[in-house]
Amino acid sequence: MADQSRTLPEPDWEANAAQHGRTEFPCGITVEPVTPLIGADVTGIDPTARLDDAQLDALSAALLRYKVLMIRSGGRWLMDVGEHTRLCQQLSGHWGIRADTPQKRLNASEGLTVHPFLPWRRGHRHIWPTGSVTGGGQQYRLRDSEDIENFEPFAAQKDRGAAPKPARRDAGRRRSAFRPGSFGSAALAQDSVNNGANAFHFDDGFFHQPPSAVVLNALVLPRVGGDTLFADMGAAFRGLHPALQERAISLTQTMDWRHTFPIWEAEAARRDAGDPFALHVEQLIHDYPPSTQPLIRKHPVTGELSIYSNLGFTRHINDVSAHESRELMGILSRMAERPEYQVRLRWRDVGDVCIYDNRITNHYAVADYGKVGPRALHHVALLGEPTEDADGRVIG
Repeated sequence: MADQSRTLPEPDWEANAAQHGRTEFPCGITVEPVTPLIGADVTGIDPTARLDDAQLDALSAALLRYKVLMIRSGGRWLMDVGEHTRLCQQLSGHWGIRADTPQKRLNASEGLTVHPFLPWRRGHRHIWPTGSVTGGGQQYRLRDSEDIENFEPFAAQKDRGAAPKPARRDAGRRRSAFRPGSFGSAALAQDSVNNGANAFHFDDGFFHQPPSAVVLNALVLPRVGGDTLFADMGAAFRGLHPALQERAISLTQTMDWRHTFPIWEAEAARRDAGDPFALHVEQLIHDYPPSTQPLIRKHPVTGELSIYSNLGFTRHINDVSAHESRELMGILSRMAERPEYQVRLRWRDVGDVCIYDNRITNHYAVADYGKVGPRALHHVALLGEPTEDADGRVIG
């Protein structure tokens, strides 16, 4: 992997924030922190245009420092799918990330991550339209706005409504559906939409090398609401008691898509043996086996240690009792909930672009906007890198 560190002199981020409230780069980019720890607004850049090396250096440096960036459009642009793809490809190429393992080659499109368990834009398998799986409120207004594929289990679930078809009698013997993680089950009565992501998590831990970063593009926004919270999991690790840090550093975890997306196995279980969809799910089980990840990850560029678990994807912590696994997961997951480690970013204008470092942050999509208006983003994940534990040993 290429060095993602800066080729420019290291900005004095803290001094600039204290004196000016921002850091300015010679290429015209301005980075204005939203909190002292995590999150920054970025101006002076047009993501619909091809970026030069100085701009890519500045964005990379700012992302390493603030971990999540919001490039503010002010209503001046809206990236199309080609421009969104190019921006992600430029970042990925600048960082030297390649489809260099069998699984990454399997789930790559145009050099970017294809999510096998979420719908994708027809002809652009690396683009997940987030509104495609969000229900409730005014999301119905987006129903026909995207031409999507890979939607079969979600469509079947909607068609069944409140009267699901029972699973085949032999389904339990053929496959075992794991109990869902926090996604979906996180919804509360007062949530005005079910967006499937209103729990702190990083994306796609079931891959053996989860995505390095994600780039979101705002297409439709409610007048208010629909914010996204991000948590700095490096700061969360430093907030642990030293004895707990030492305990967690030595452990690994098992992450599994069947823990997070049980809808796929559940739908396959309703089909006859030999049904094409059921056979497809069997192939997915083969292609995406549970991944082993460090419980505490060393960032591949900065070397910072962070909590690398979340209730959405972690099935269990390895080599400990079930009781200790549950207890430790409860402690680690709650660390993301401390406001001192968070930033709450508001989507202000259609065309706003958010880039977050998926290696060291958790995020939470607030499900409060359904009565105000619909919300739709395009989500593109960059391919991942080997995951290392605190001692630099490659785990994933």
